[in-house]
Amino acid sequence: MGAIMNSFVNYMFKRIAGDASHMEVQTTVQLLLLGELAKHAVLEGIKGVSMYTNSK
Repeated sequence: MGAIMNSFVNYMFKRIAGDASHMEVQTTVQLLLLGELAKHAVLEGIKGVSMYTNSK
């Protein structure tokens, strides 16, 4: 199960990185992941960036 999730995450990261500049990541995530999954991914991404920024 872990290998499947790892492959999925790697695939999605490559799609997001390939399709988006740093300013377009949120929009790309919303296009690739629909509905609640997209909302959750965007919120977790915002939290992660905030935590990283605040730790500096």
